[in-house]
Amino acid sequence: ALVVLLGRGLGLPLPLTFFLNTLTLLFVGFALWQLVGVWRGRRPARATANVFAAYLAQAFSFRIWYAAWPLPWLLLEESGGAREQGGRGECVPRRLKVGLLFLLTSQVSVVIYGHLWRLVLGGDHLWSHLLGVPFTFGLPLFLAWRGRPAPR
Repeated sequence: ALVVLLGRGLGLPLPLTFFLNTLTLLFVGFALWQLVGVWRGRRPARATANVFAAYLAQAFSFRIWYAAWPLPWLLLEESGGAREQGGRGECVPRRLKVGLLFLLTSQVSVVIYGHLWRLVLGGDHLWSHLLGVPFTFGLPLFLAWRGRPAPR
């Protein structure tokens, strides 16, 4: 939705049907790629979380409860893989950290898309998306990346 709003804001009318069909094809291709990965031995929980995350990234509409979809699969994911050391010696998988932060930012995004949109931004969808998308999707990735331990 942000790309379409940006295009319209810049006077570039994006054909909505073509745009949505292209995103759908990319999503189906990614889902099939994940399925092939599972066929070759990749962990199914990780692939399922990836498919849900890909859906969220390409979906034209978004509801805050969608953020909960990848979470059970991140919780089921095996303990191996990229990890970071927590404050009290416990290990927190980075992907789980991103998932939990995404769950939090998606819930808080209601303030951007509700109160700020109406009271501060005057109902402007483009500005609410320019604030909301980086906050909701980018901040969890940034915080997880920033919280990584330095390489030794």
